[in-house]
Amino acid sequence: MAIRMLIPLSLLLFSAASASLASPVGDFAAQLDSNVASGAISAPDAAVIRALAILAPDKLPAQFAELNRKPVRCATSIIKAAKTESSRASKPLRDTFTDTIEGGAPCNAGGLFPFSLQSQTHPITVHYQSAGGATEANRALQFAEEAWTQQVDVLGFTAPLLDNGACSTDSNLDIFMWTGSGSAYVLDLFPNNATTWDDYACYMVIDPNVWGGMYLESTVWHEFNHMCQAADDWWEAGASFEATSTFIEELADDPLDYYIEVMPDFTSRPQRPFEWNDNYSTFFMYGAVQQLLFMRDRYFGGDYSFMADAWLGSRSTARGCYCQPQLNEPDILDAFDAVLDPLGVSYEEALIEFSRWRWFAGPNDDGMHFEEGGNWPGNTTVPYVATQNTNNLPATINITSSGPWSHGAAYVRLNVNGPVMGNISATFNSAAATRWHVEALRVGAASDWQFGVDQPGSFTVNPSGATEIIFKVLNLAPLSFDADFLSASAAPITLQLAVAPITADLNGDGVVNGADLAAMLAQWGTAGPADLNNDGVVNGADLAALLASWG
Repeated sequence: MAIRMLIPLSLLLFSAASASLASPVGDFAAQLDSNVASGAISAPDAAVIRALAILAPDKLPAQFAELNRKPVRCATSIIKAAKTESSRASKPLRDTFTDTIEGGAPCNAGGLFPFSLQSQTHPITVHYQSAGGATEANRALQFAEEAWTQQVDVLGFTAPLLDNGACSTDSNLDIFMWTGSGSAYVLDLFPNNATTWDDYACYMVIDPNVWGGMYLESTVWHEFNHMCQAADDWWEAGASFEATSTFIEELADDPLDYYIEVMPDFTSRPQRPFEWNDNYSTFFMYGAVQQLLFMRDRYFGGDYSFMADAWLGSRSTARGCYCQPQLNEPDILDAFDAVLDPLGVSYEEALIEFSRWRWFAGPNDDGMHFEEGGNWPGNTTVPYVATQNTNNLPATINITSSGPWSHGAAYVRLNVNGPVMGNISATFNSAAATRWHVEALRVGAASDWQFGVDQPGSFTVNPSGATEIIFKVLNLAPLSFDADFLSASAAPITLQLAVAPITADLNGDGVVNGADLAAMLAQWGTAGPADLNNDGVVNGADLAALLASWG
């Protein structure tokens, strides 16, 4: 069954009391999901209930009104999904939602926001509710001006569309400092029908009591970036929205490194790809910023502007919505291909390189990969779907439910326990109709991954000098793969590991002769396959062993 991958924007939950990230899965969310799974309520009804929990909790159905609901930092996706699904919701919920969303607040609710500040440098107006809110309103205006300058003028993101008076009394971009809203979000007003792509004018809401203070700058930058995204493509695949806004937050609050708190939900699931939509059950889509940090550090010299180019390149050639994923062309992965192409790199090649880099994070950092990888905690390293020891070989490792999805990877660790009298033979197999890329990393002996196979088959790895060997199985997906139709399907894989005795017949022609001697001499002083005694260097001892096997 295909997952709907075209989604609107974001959901990021914090614990207001502790000022640390909290899980998005609370009593309310769990109960709602349970009701949908059991058929007690429909998915459209659930979408509307999620939005009412933010916009008008007093209007929630009784069975949900008293459940625990955590503060929502960025609720754009929840509200926009409700707008899309409300036409299919039950009439009482549909009417309640329509009255709430179209009832004038915050737009056209001058009595609710009697105070406002207008930027002298940008088309931005900040509205607030009382004279006591002036300080935070001024700060929000300052941060919005800085976000516009950096994101639009410097990085090259498309400027947010102005509303031509559809929200409040001017045509400016409107930011409402709405005390009691409990959230921050960007909501669309209308599409720009003069274009062929899905661009929308929007407004922004921030609750200063929850997301003011130390959180205000990053919140404004995050939401402003969503407004820029809406000017290019309001419907996109997977983590593109949240990963991008989290990425751009780094420019506002780089010393705070908020992204590190959300990244483990992505790094702990390497089997699932960047384009996966987890419906905000975790912080996966925010943590997917790791892939953008990789692209920044590996290909763009620390420059963030490639993401502005990517969003521009994701503009669809026809208008649509997440219920019409076939219209999302080009999608964000096509756009990545386009920004990498001038560097002579394809997105698939970058995906292979990223699957290598992500091992070098946290405690595995070697100073040669992610700029800040050494500052990341241990839970940002990739987990292993299986671990084995060389003294227990041969062994067959079967991976089923935790196998890699399309564009996902699985990692297997082999601990090297003392001297190994031979090479490690690895045989990979899978019945899945997809394309593969299998490699090994000799930890402690080399920093480069050794290519294995690109289809079911065998290869050998020299364990000399290694403390462990990491086998990585990357699912490159069928050639017909489209990220907008990602299937939540793990590809089962099998990895057979054994110790293969080293033979002096280096070229495998069935006889030890001058050709093998020439091959050994070519590897003299190295740790190549001609290291017959596996002591880490091809030398006289290996030559003696070869001559003893002559003929």
